Order: sequence, then structure tokens, then C-alpha cells
Amino acid sequence: CILADNNIKQGDIINTILSVNTGKLLQKVSLYDIFEPKGEGSKKSYTYSLEYRADDRTLTNEEVNILQDKIVVELQKKLKAELRK
Repeated sequence: CILADNNIKQGDIINTILSVNTGKLLQKVSLYDIFEPKGEGSKKSYTYSLEYRADDRTLTNEEVNILQDKIVVELQKKLKAELRK
């Protein structure tokens, strides 16, 4: 789940995710849910499903975790979004 300001469009989040160089391993990004939790002020929680795949091998958890970390850093940098805890 990504926690971002209300003024951030979900398309901006998807575009930021897709802008990260994943070496074509990120195959699909889908919006799963949008939730505006009480007490969070001007924040919304966006849940996405990310599908990773390599045609020539099985991806390891370590490879996927590195890609996920790169995406989180880019979301923080470009949109000031963060993982919801």
C-alpha cells in the first residue's frame, strides 16, 4: 500500500512505478484499491498489484525485493509517497 497526498492522482503513481528501470521484469501494474483512512488528514492509501516475470528464469525474492525498493525510493522522491505501515 502506498500512502500519498489526496492531490496525487493514481495515474501519477502508476507512471512513477513504470518509470523505474526494472529491466523489463515488471510486466504489469494494476490498481487494486483506494482507501481514505480516518485520521490520516489529506492522505489516501493506494494498493497496487505488481507482476514481475522473466522469460528465461525464475526470479528470486532478492531480485524482486531490489526492484520493489527502487520503486519505493522513486515514489518517495517524485511524489513524497511512502509505504503504508
